[in-house]
Amino acid sequence: MSTRCMVEVEGGINGTHAVLYHHSDGYPKYMVPLLQEAYRQWSAARAEYAAAMIASVDPTGFNVVGADQIRDGHGEQPDLEYYYVVHVGGNGPNGDPPIKWLLEIRTPDFHGAELLPPTPITRVTLGMIHRREAAAAPMKE
Repeated sequence: MSTRCMVEVEGGINGTHAVLYHHSDGYPKYMVPLLQEAYRQWSAARAEYAAAMIASVDPTGFNVVGADQIRDGHGEQPDLEYYYVVHVGGNGPNGDPPIKWLLEIRTPDFHGAELLPPTPITRVTLGMIHRREAAAAPMKE
């Protein structure tokens, strides 16, 4: 079975957001490097541009989804395993504050179980996520 996920890109200079769906390989080991690569290519300060850059690093893997599927998990894909939120901030070059993307990773209930709180995308390591996943795993009897 595929590991499905959504990536919500929010904030930026115009306060918009865009949502992308990824049907397979949605686990952090695959997605975090993709998101970091998109940031390295062009750290956009607008959510829709950042979403376009994210989609461009895996163009056959991402689909744009509607606003009705944001954070509800009850749209067309209720079987998500990960939900990524990329918070886009900053105003860009020419003396403005530097552009930063913060990455947040949640489990499907979206309101609890953060695997990673908002963290600068350039500082995210897979070890951070694995430690939180291990701590959240149920004890075996």
